[in-house]
Amino acid sequence: MIKQILLIDDDEDEPGIFINALEETGIAFQCTWMPGAEDALQHLENYKPDFIFLDFNMPKINGLELLRIIKADETLQDIPVVMYSATMGNELSKKALDAGALKCIHKPFYMAELPSILKTFL
Repeated sequence: MIKQILLIDDDEDEPGIFINALEETGIAFQCTWMPGAEDALQHLENYKPDFIFLDFNMPKINGLELLRIIKADETLQDIPVVMYSATMGNELSKKALDAGALKCIHKPFYMAELPSILKTFL
């Protein structure tokens, strides 16, 4: 079965890194990238992925705020969300987990580690 993955990150380089890592897992996937919370919310009106990978540091609506919006929506709340950030410390991780994140990952990812991290969730 093909896993439907939504990557939400304002960094234009992140989808390439993420997709390369997904390919190394050997798991069949389709990855959709949204560059911000507003675009993601509009996309999620008609698209229900199997997993969401969500960056914390984004303009306007940050990842934690978006996570709370997703988990408050009955049609989206069951989708597993993995948050990641270069600023992912204990306090932010606790807030994200309390808000419903499945897991929190500190970036930068090392390409050798990212496939095994992704395989754990997928």
